[in-house]
Amino acid sequence: MKIQNKELHGYFQSDDSLINYQFTDLRPGDTQLIISAPNYETITIPLKLERGVNRIEKPISLKGLTIPGLDGFYVFENEEADGWSLTIRPVTEDNRAISLHPTIDIWIGAKISKWDPLLARTIGNLDKQPILYSGNIPWKWDAYPETQFRYTSFIPFDVLPEDSGKTYVIEYLILVPNLLEIDYEEFHALTKEIPSMDTSTAKSYLESLGTRVSYYADISWDVTRSQ
Repeated sequence: MKIQNKELHGYFQSDDSLINYQFTDLRPGDTQLIISAPNYETITIPLKLERGVNRIEKPISLKGLTIPGLDGFYVFENEEADGWSLTIRPVTEDNRAISLHPTIDIWIGAKISKWDPLLARTIGNLDKQPILYSGNIPWKWDAYPETQFRYTSFIPFDVLPEDSGKTYVIEYLILVPNLLEIDYEEFHALTKEIPSMDTSTAKSYLESLGTRVSYYADISWDVTRSQ
């Protein structure tokens, strides 16, 4: 962050409390506070400095633009009493986890199919299985710097029909907006109809969006429930 010819460099801090930053020896009068960070949108705030102490009382938020090095997502399920808790992990091209990154409003879709664990894990076999659920799932963001993976979600068992078995395959589709080309309003409009599309139609539609939206797929085989 910069005011006049003074610069301060901040880093990830504990979320125990807000961090205060202080500039000294500034000239009174009209000036600007410029705040920038890798993978975030730079903001400029006009200021009028008086002699003595000047304060910006409200916290300043930066808009995240990109997840650095993103090449895909892995989703991990953990069975709980009433559903599966999900950890959604962004990864690089060489499958390294990306743990520190901005909040990007992603879209997550899930398709759950009944599955026989004795079958070979092929898409051909999977396409013959009944689909039990298909739709988008909400996610949560854990902002604590101590958290390794920040996107989480939950699929309750009650989205599944009764007597649907104990073993499943879950297919995930994750969409990420290119915020240098579109805003969130357009992104939400573009993704609104995807749950009603079949796989082939959805793929063609997503490819037609070009660089405005990137999409990633993951699949979990033999996902079980004991309840």
